[in-house]
Amino acid sequence: MTNANDLTTGFSDAPVLDEVTGLVVGMLTEITVPDALKRGQGIAYVTPTEALREILPELASQDICSYRGLESFTPRRQQTAPAGRHPPQPDPQHRARLAPRPGPRRRGRCAVAVADGVTAREAAASRQIAAQSRKLIRTNPELASLLAVRAYRTNHNAESWEALRNAAALPHHQRLAGHTDSVRSMAFSFDGKTLATVGDDHTLRLWNADKGTPLVTRKEHTDEVYAVAFNPDGRTLATGSIDSTARLWNVASGKTLITLLGHSDAVFWLAFSPDDHTLATAGADFTVRLWSTTLPRPEAALANICRTVGRDLTPQERTAYLPGQSNDPVCPSD
Repeated sequence: MTNANDLTTGFSDAPVLDEVTGLVVGMLTEITVPDALKRGQGIAYVTPTEALREILPELASQDICSYRGLESFTPRRQQTAPAGRHPPQPDPQHRARLAPRPGPRRRGRCAVAVADGVTAREAAASRQIAAQSRKLIRTNPELASLLAVRAYRTNHNAESWEALRNAAALPHHQRLAGHTDSVRSMAFSFDGKTLATVGDDHTLRLWNADKGTPLVTRKEHTDEVYAVAFNPDGRTLATGSIDSTARLWNVASGKTLITLLGHSDAVFWLAFSPDDHTLATAGADFTVRLWSTTLPRPEAALANICRTVGRDLTPQERTAYLPGQSNDPVCPSD
């Protein structure tokens, strides 16, 4: 018997459908009410199609539905047929009234009853799909949303409508596919238009935050990238990697501006100062380092380096690193 949970006590005259063939195989006679001790509730009694045809021979075997005006077979008062016997036979007046009418019979009570059975099955399936959606709403919202749509399209009921509302209330989300290994960190630009992600695949990836489309992919770190941050104006970002370096990048072109060397172990954290003049980095070497983010012109950079080092190459360094070149000083004295 199909969809018994959809039937209520006292309901009768309903067809019983074979879920495989879709044919009616009997008629629901009664669903019992509990006795004084609350026993026997929900027991369904069904009259098989073969018994119905013996009672009413006019039901042809080729009829897709043996349920056509069979309300007379439903007991109007409590009576139980003895074991091994068929339900009570209707009187001749009932036989005459229940005989099939000539002509097309496509749209009769049978057709309506079959349609009701199909609707009940759809409602049950819809509720089951909605329940699955409810279970997955926190762990897999994308799948839960699709199941909610399917549940509501299968049957419009309270459960499917609730699942649909829950899915519609989820935050806007998109799946950004591209990284080939774990994603370690991400950051939005201050205008919210660009998202930067980094991960174990050694890459920096920039995305259009509204459309979820990729903008830039760069793989210049030589190891896993753990940290990323935008500067205040959103035109520069910094990354930190297991390769012991931090890098500054031009957001528009995706090119490296400078590689910051100094850490002796992985760089795990970084942050720009509010005035955009300083980048702070920290890592597994137990140090915090501050870097100027104001990149000088070449001439200024030369003067700054030479002033900071305060010496020239030694003869040994010149032989090792500048073989065959002139002996002109790298940092000429003023």
